[in-house]
Amino acid sequence: MGRLTLEQLRGVIYLSRRFGREYMEVTDRQDIQLHWIRQEDAPQIFGFMEGLGLTTDKCGQAFPGARYGDVRNIVTCPVAGIERNEIFDVSPDVEKLNRFFTGNLDFQDLPRKLKISVSACSRNCASPQVQDAGFTALRLEGLEGYTLYVGGGIGISPMLAKPLRVFIERERLLDVAVAIAEIFRDCGSRSIKAKARFKWLVEEWGLERLRLEVEKRIGARFEDIPPESFTYAYNSCEHYGVKEQKQKGRFYICIPLLGGILKYDIAEKLAQLAEKHGVDEIRFTNFQNIILPHIDEKSLESLVYSIKSLGLDPFSSTLRFNSIACAGNFCGKAPENPKIRLKEILEHTEAHHGQELADVEFRIFVSGCPNGCARHMVGDIGLQAVHARDGDNLKTCYNIYVGGGLGEKSRLATLLVKAVPAEDVKMVVERLLAHYLAVKHKYASFADFFLSERIEGLRSIISSER
Repeated sequence: MGRLTLEQLRGVIYLSRRFGREYMEVTDRQDIQLHWIRQEDAPQIFGFMEGLGLTTDKCGQAFPGARYGDVRNIVTCPVAGIERNEIFDVSPDVEKLNRFFTGNLDFQDLPRKLKISVSACSRNCASPQVQDAGFTALRLEGLEGYTLYVGGGIGISPMLAKPLRVFIERERLLDVAVAIAEIFRDCGSRSIKAKARFKWLVEEWGLERLRLEVEKRIGARFEDIPPESFTYAYNSCEHYGVKEQKQKGRFYICIPLLGGILKYDIAEKLAQLAEKHGVDEIRFTNFQNIILPHIDEKSLESLVYSIKSLGLDPFSSTLRFNSIACAGNFCGKAPENPKIRLKEILEHTEAHHGQELADVEFRIFVSGCPNGCARHMVGDIGLQAVHARDGDNLKTCYNIYVGGGLGEKSRLATLLVKAVPAEDVKMVVERLLAHYLAVKHKYASFADFFLSERIEGLRSIISSER
């Protein structure tokens, strides 16, 4: 669930120094990745991690065919338990699910991976609408529980999850999650790998049949909830900056990591600062950032100063907090490193617009291939790397998508332009953002701007300046 004690963090830092070239990456599923691991070192690393209470389980298996899929790590709000506006603290529920699925041999031969989120967050940060099963907290007539989105997935054939519109009592969360995993295991397609995701089973069955099968397996009927009983106000955004916790006198600091990149020396210094200021854990976010929780108000000023001295800024533009890039730098499917491209785009945009970006809720998602690990199909601007023919050579380019979003006005992004040369992408993105900034006083969000301007209008903006 994206949390490490300082002891665990220092253990991971040690592994990165000894085996991973002093480099780590935070993922958008609240994991941490080490790279350049030699096969012969893996048993030693696994044993060391086990001693720390960490595991590589629930990270998927790379086997051909529709088999050996597992329940991936369960994502949640990174400030669960401390967020002032949360409906209730889902941490115990997430821990219960993690304990059940970790190492459970009954669920390590699914047709393919199964992604689950559990959150009570008012900012929609766990993005339930892109999960196979997204449990979202609500209160109904004073009772704590969840509603459920099913069948999401934004890879080569992107789909947004559909609301089941049922009320799940809190104590039945595990039963329902297990039922969904069982249904996928027992009924999901195993004939073609491309059709072996849970979303295709939901498409084939429909919501009513799925609901009846879940009810049959848990031995209970769901209560319907009216559509107006639950809406999202936010378009899946980060908990950025310095915020007061629900615990009086305590604060958390969200620190942006561009593309989730975390060098060992920065991680070690953050661990030292956390320990100095009485922080006993760190948290990873769904936007590849780090959170230091439980900070005494008296320590805030000096801690923020120390963080800034490391070249990290908790008061960066929201664009820097809300933008992500996939690990294409370690994936054979990406023609280039998406993290470097995101860095170039952000630096170019910030240089041109500076303080104008301070309070703009805007998200740039950069994926290295159509599999969409960085969720480019639900970004305000989504970039997908491609190869394009340039004479006898292949050139790295990007397809640019716009207008994706989650929450109340959820939609998949629309293709704006194909095969923009990689070196030109930063200018196209900056022009789009510049046009939005000039008129944003008319709109509540970029989503509203996109719906008003329409795709033809945005194409004319970039075509007139290219």
